Parts: sequence; structure tokens; C-alpha cells
Amino acid sequence: MCLDCGKHNSENAWYLDEEKHRIKSLGLARDIVARNLNPLITVGLKFVRLKQPDYINTKMNFVSRNLLNWFAKTLHGMQFLPNIEAAFSTIDMSNDLALMPCLCKKAMDPDDPPEYRCIAMNIAVDIYEKQEKNLEVKRISKQQAKDLVTQWRKKGAWQSVGWLWDANVIWVCNCDEHCVAYRAPEAVWGGIPSFMITTVGKPSACIGCRDCSDWCKHRAINYGEDDRVRVDASRCKGCGLCVENCQNQVLVFEPRQTFHDVRSKKIVQLGNETTHLD
Repeated sequence: MCLDCGKHNSENAWYLDEEKHRIKSLGLARDIVARNLNPLITVGLKFVRLKQPDYINTKMNFVSRNLLNWFAKTLHGMQFLPNIEAAFSTIDMSNDLALMPCLCKKAMDPDDPPEYRCIAMNIAVDIYEKQEKNLEVKRISKQQAKDLVTQWRKKGAWQSVGWLWDANVIWVCNCDEHCVAYRAPEAVWGGIPSFMITTVGKPSACIGCRDCSDWCKHRAINYGEDDRVRVDASRCKGCGLCVENCQNQVLVFEPRQTFHDVRSKKIVQLGNETTHLD
């Protein structure tokens, strides 16, 4: 991966590595853990709900934050996808696909009916079919998966890709405010940003319509005294919804200069030395 200019950092995305879609066994010990994936994830989600009852006004303490980061960094985490094409490319590389209820919504709002919008992939399909007798697991085609992504993106959902152990691809999820990555943004390995970041490409074209801010659920969009759009880089997750819904093409993508390497579990600074996240 080039670390000088950042132009190609998304071309080597871990979720587009064919080998990361082909895994059938993780080894005896890891297979045992994987077969209990849903209970482990559910415990983690309920932990977030307990610690983060109010996203805006509460934050996790040091111990809770680091515990969640350890879980996401070691076993299972998510990364935002920058656009619908990235989701389609990930789906095209998959072996098996199944429609699943959103585990985040089920944990955050347990009294609500299940919402089938998450796509289990590859080894996760086999795990859930064998282990989750109480959940309806419906096999779907790649085209059905793409249609589902298209539907939810039109509703304002962003897409995330999930990994299990060493960046093996197991999910494409259609996420919203129920997502654990939204509820616990300070636990950075739980929902890491995409390889891209939104920036203002043509400030003079901004008419102050504020449509882009309606699409941004991460509070990364604001406006200056001149009523033109600004992007808070520290909050931007790179989901691309504001970019594709800006009627005057004011907003554009550029490569993120600081991003998370899911394979090495390190934070990479383009053009600088690689740093560890403890």
C-alpha cells in the first residue's frame, strides 16, 4: 500500500481481498468462539446500551471504552463503506449471503419487532444457520442483496462491512442511529471510518440549502457565517451520503490521511511512521 500520497489507499481495501471471503474454518479454538458469535455480540451490544443510554450526553469511561475496543479489535468489528459501489463490490466477492435481523436494533430497542436489513456473508451464514434457531435466516442472491442495500441507502442508511478474526468478511450492514458504532463513537475499533473523507470541493457553489446536513447523522456538517457548508473532519465517517446527495456537487471525497488498517490492527498515518492504538 502506498503511504506517500494516499491516492490508492482504498484500492487495497481488506474487504475486497478474495481470500478474506473464502475462509471456511478458523481453527478449532476460533471455530468454537465463532459458533457462539451471536451471544458474544449481543453481550457487547447490551453493554453499549447500558453504558450509552444517551448518545449525546453520555460517554464511556476509560475501562468500558477499552474493553469494547479490545473486543472489536480482536474478534469482530465494522468499517464504514464510502459508497454503494463499495457495498456492491463486497457483495460480488462473497460466497454465501443471508438476510438477517439487525442485531444492533434488537439490542438497543428490544421491544421493537426485528428489522431484517443486515446481510450475513460467507462463514457467518453457516454459523447463523446452525446456531440461531430463534432467528429467521433467509438465503438471498447477490442481486437481492444489492436491491436491499439500494433500498436502505435511499432511506439514509449507511453501509458498513464487518470482519471476524483477522479481517475475514462476514457482514454488509445497512446502519442507522441504532448502530453500535453510532451509539459509541469513542470506541473507535467498533466502527472505524472508511478510507475516504468528505471535503468541500467547490465552496462557491454552495447555496446554503442544508440538504447535506439532513443526510449526515454524525454531526460532521455545519455552516459558517457566510452560510456555506463546512465539514468537521474529526466527525466525518466517510459514508458518502452527503456527497451523493449534494445537488450542486459542492462536497467531494478525498483519501483519508489517517486510517485504520484492519489487517495489522494499527493506525496508519500516510507519509509517516505507522503508530499503534492501545
